[in-house]
Parts: sequence; C-alpha cells; structure tokens
Amino acid sequence: MKHTFKLLMAVITLLTTFNSLAQSNAAAIQKRWMAVDVVGNKEKKERYASRFAKHTSEMEFRAGKFIMYQDGVIDGSATYIMASDGKSVLIKEGQTEMSLKIISLKGNTLQAVASGFMSSKDTIIYQYGSGVKPLLATKANWEKVASRWANVITQYQRRSDLVKNLIQLLKSDSSMDKKVITELEDARNGTDKVATLTSDKLTAASVKEFQEKQMALSGAISKAIVRAEYSATLKANSNWNSIMAGFENNENSINVERNNYNNEVMNYNNLEKKNKGKVKDISFKADAGPDKAPEVKF
Repeated sequence: MKHTFKLLMAVITLLTTFNSLAQSNAAAIQKRWMAVDVVGNKEKKERYASRFAKHTSEMEFRAGKFIMYQDGVIDGSATYIMASDGKSVLIKEGQTEMSLKIISLKGNTLQAVASGFMSSKDTIIYQYGSGVKPLLATKANWEKVASRWANVITQYQRRSDLVKNLIQLLKSDSSMDKKVITELEDARNGTDKVATLTSDKLTAASVKEFQEKQMALSGAISKAIVRAEYSATLKANSNWNSIMAGFENNENSINVERNNYNNEVMNYNNLEKKNKGKVKDISFKADAGPDKAPEVKF
C-alpha cells in the first residue's frame, strides 16, 4: 500500500506538469508538488493526515519521467501514457500499472483519484509553487552516511585484528628486526585511538586525523611484510599465507567501503547545496605517497 501511494503521488505530479508542458511547449519546464491533504473517506483522511505530518512527499517532472522524493531523497520514478483528453493516464512502474483520473486542476491546487486505490469520493490534494518549501538534507539521508561510516570502521577494525596476528607471528622469529615490530605496534595503537570515531563526530579535522593514522599503519604493515620476506622461518609458518590473504581481502573491502562512504557523503552534500544548506567536508581524500596501502606478496 505504501509503494502504491508513492507511485500515485509521482503520477499526479508528473501528469499535471506534463499538461503544463504541453500547453506551454517549453521542454525545460519543471514544477514540483507536495501532498497536503486528503478529502472524502474519514478513515483515509486521518491516515494520510498523519503520514503527511511525519513525511514530506514531493514530485518533479524531468525528461519525461515522474521523479518522486521522500523526505528530500529521490525515491523512484515511473513512466506514463497520457489519454487524449488530458484528464487520465496509465502509469507503469515495472510490472505495476495504475489508472489515474484528474478531478480538478485550479491554480496551485490539484485533486486526483487513482482507480483500484481510492474510491471516486476520495481525492488527494497537492499544491505547488509557494506551497512547496525547500527540503534540506534529512535525518534519513544523514543516516545513510552514518551507516556507510560504520562499514568503514568495521573494515579498519578487521585490519587492526590482522595486524595483531601479524605482530604475534613476527615475534615468533627471533631474527626479526625489533624496530620494525615496534613501529608496527605503535602505528596500530595510533589507529586504535581513532577507531571509536562515531558519525556524529565526523568533521574535516577528525576524518583527516583518522585517515593519517590509517596511512601510517599502512606504511608500517608494508615495511614489516617486506622485512619478513627475507625470513625463511616466517614464510614456512602455516599462518603466513593465511594472514597475507586476509590483508589482501581486507584492503579490497576497505577500498569498497571508503568509496561507498564518499559517494553517500556526495549525495548528502548535493542535496544540501541544492537547498542552500551547509555541506560537510568529511570525505576521504586520495591517499598520497608510498604509504597508501600495504603491498601483499606471496
């Protein structure tokens, strides 16, 4: 039912905009709509009045498609076939189809009913123009950034665990350079100090510090692995290949999660800029120098 409701709102917005587009013959026109009320059935009115109070549903016509937004975040799109009288339309989204009938369109107000979803006595009222307020990046959109950040932390914690195992393995070889082991331990301790960085503490400075500590650990890992290459004892240890494979898989996962996080931050900031909000400089920057990632060799 929720999905159908979203589709209905998308249909109404784009249909009405399409009518305006056809009348003006201006291909670049865009109009946005916001659901504001329901009339007719008392039960539906109460249900959707509550929904409108919690969520902002807004629509945009762009390049011949219905674009729908839920709380400022793009939620999907649909295609349509317009009736010749301009008062009804067949909406298609995947395997889902819906017939929509326009009841009235006056000024900034549109009333419409969808067959199979509402009775002919029930209509949803939309407004556009001055009735639509700019949507800043919402809590839901920020939660996506926070979720991606949690995935980043998980992968870096996995690397810290692998480093702990590597240190234990290096210490098993008495010929191993103790300075290399100490540097690796110090670098790991440095990342542990920033490992608890939570999404609500993300700033340009905190992300920079986090990245610098992780890069320092990457450099220490690389040096330790290169030094261990000369140890026949270590390479003969049954745990060596397992730890190296773990590092290789982990580095790939780190790259994936960092990219996912950066993309989500970009989405958040694009929405903020669109609505003249405050962007957050909290993306990972490209790693520079020889310490960008440990080189794993078998």
